Amino acid sequence: MPAPPRSFLTVTDTAIRWQVPALDIAGWAIDGEIALSAVLPTVETADKQIASGIVEIDGADVVALFRRDGASRKPALVRRFRRSKKTEWEWIARPVDGVAVTSADVIILRKEFERCERAWGLFDAGAAESGPKASTQAKRAAGPGAPPKHDWDAFAGAIARRVHDHGMPVSQGELVRDMMDWFAGREDFPPPDERTVRRKVSAIWKELASQ
Repeated sequence: MPAPPRSFLTVTDTAIRWQVPALDIAGWAIDGEIALSAVLPTVETADKQIASGIVEIDGADVVALFRRDGASRKPALVRRFRRSKKTEWEWIARPVDGVAVTSADVIILRKEFERCERAWGLFDAGAAESGPKASTQAKRAAGPGAPPKHDWDAFAGAIARRVHDHGMPVSQGELVRDMMDWFAGREDFPPPDERTVRRKVSAIWKELASQ
């Protein structure tokens, strides 16, 4: 029996799927083109209402998580949300500082990213784009004189900078996640799949761990 479809994708997953920078998706959310969501713990609103679960959040509150040079390691504070597009924004009174979220906490519901893919003609070369322009060009075939598909030199440099600035990650998996976020924040090269990144990280990890 096949597994049911995924209920949501993270912004990073969506950026890889669409081959666009994650920051662009956050910008489209600010412009009202796409809805971002998050799973809130139990909170109390300014109107003394209790809320929890999956809600829509404002792109302006989380845009700092998606930088061009990779995902921010510092969480953003969500102080407002709404239960649907037809309702008003509600302000969080408790916790008083709002709810801290990381880039991995910001999601796009399946119905929403499927709506955008239909509306913008993604994965259909003959469809007219009626929304933000996402990259739908076919991948170039490798061959003599063809440019590299991914910038692995910059990738290695980004790992070196990450280790220099923040020290060795706790685990290889953490470094893989960091580098997936780094690729999602770039716009000059399409992001690779996670398996490829994991293989590249593994080779570098072995060298770092042997020091």
